Amino acid sequence: MKRTKIEIIIPSAYLHRLIQTFEELAITGYSVLEISKGKGAKEGETYASGAIAGIQNMLVFTICTQEERERLVQKIAHPIKSLGGLIIEYEVQLC
Repeated sequence: MKRTKIEIIIPSAYLHRLIQTFEELAITGYSVLEISKGKGAKEGETYASGAIAGIQNMLVFTICTQEERERLVQKIAHPIKSLGGLIIEYEVQLC
């Protein structure tokens, strides 16, 4: 069964809003991971214990149908981009 895995990297301050959007769209399965360290093209190296306490990025992922993917990406693409976040998606095969 083919599905789409969507990975979203966002600042932790916006996690609650993203989860509310999942609930509004009836996307019931997701996982959230704290990103303790990373290096990106835009802002270079980052650490969870950065200069501003409590500011860190989160990785949220879900596996969804094509219809769910279309509704989710349509709703979050612009806001996530404006926050400096990132959406990564790819097809997966569930076993």
